[in-house]
Amino acid sequence: MKINSSRVQKLISVIGLSIVSMVVVFAVGTIWHSSDKLYKITVKTHDNAENVIDVKEIEKLINKTIKDSQLKNTKLNLTKIETVVNAHPLVEKGEVYLDSNEKLNIVVTQKYPKLRVIDNEGIQFFIDKIGEKCPVGSHLVSRCRILSGALPTYMDGMVFKDSTIYQQAWALDEMISNNEFLEALIEEIHVDREQNLVLIPKMGVERIIFGSYDDDAEIKCKRLVKFYKSVIASQKGTHCVYLNLTAKNQVICGTDLVVNNELNNISQQ
Repeated sequence: MKINSSRVQKLISVIGLSIVSMVVVFAVGTIWHSSDKLYKITVKTHDNAENVIDVKEIEKLINKTIKDSQLKNTKLNLTKIETVVNAHPLVEKGEVYLDSNEKLNIVVTQKYPKLRVIDNEGIQFFIDKIGEKCPVGSHLVSRCRILSGALPTYMDGMVFKDSTIYQQAWALDEMISNNEFLEALIEEIHVDREQNLVLIPKMGVERIIFGSYDDDAEIKCKRLVKFYKSVIASQKGTHCVYLNLTAKNQVICGTDLVVNNELNNISQQ
């Protein structure tokens, strides 16, 4: 596969600008509104997360509750509306109150999807920031990183349990998220049949065999960044189909030949 080094160089050059714009978005966050004569819905997100809740779904829940109250000729129960809203699988917290104009306000904080899981059976779901499983919304598909491959059945909290492949993938995703270059480069973490973690980049090589997430994980990430900047971007790695980071202090190309020491001996600097 011929690597488009100009695209890689462009990726490197825009990292600085991306950091600035990301900081601005994180600070501001995003809010969606839906309002009519009876009530107003506000959906809040965490940091720069997309809106994964379809406001129309919340509207249906509220309208049904209001209609039930009207049919029973009873006073509108704010606590009941709040309970109904909080039962939505993508809602982290829902608050309901009347403003000074006696208008009903519903403020919804949506769950923060961290990983979008797609297993070998094609089953899809999100894992949110507290490790809970939640469905992929019908409204929008979040652009969070994908976790795919040979994955066992997920139970809430497995990303925090030692020795599970979910815990390894979660930790690796966190490390990638904290590295501006890798955050822009890696779009998917795949688990192969041998339970190796394989990174799928947006450009450069087709795949990067990371192996297990262990004490050398940070060193592997540093070697990968250096390799992309010094080898891939300069077209010295144009014959690489995949990279293997499992060998100590080495980056192995897809030809199964170790890149010469001057380029490849990327240590723990």
